[in-house]
Amino acid sequence: MSKWLTTGEMIDQLTVREVAISQSGDEASWEGGELMFEPSTHKIMENNFSRRMNKVYQNENWKICPRYVSFEEAMKALREGKKATFHYAGGKTTVGLQGSMDWVRTSTWNRIINGKWTIENV
Repeated sequence: MSKWLTTGEMIDQLTVREVAISQSGDEASWEGGELMFEPSTHKIMENNFSRRMNKVYQNENWKICPRYVSFEEAMKALREGKKATFHYAGGKTTVGLQGSMDWVRTSTWNRIINGKWTIENV
């Protein structure tokens, strides 16, 4: 995860394939062009929440997390001309159809197929 952001910074930086998590456990993500909020379990149990921007979220701090996809989704994105990033312990490697395949030698097939992937250029 990245550094803590204000709500305004989070809105400016959040992309379609990411989710932001607040210090209080709420989540925010773009859905159909609208920024939607998913309240924490605690707020749902107290019936004290909103799925739209309100003053409660104004003073929150957020971290943006990548939205991981499966190996199959990453390979489909590569075929469509996008780039995919393979995340592994200690780093990450961005791959494309035109790039080197050296990254395959640094991991096992099990890790590659069952690992964490994100799609770039969405």
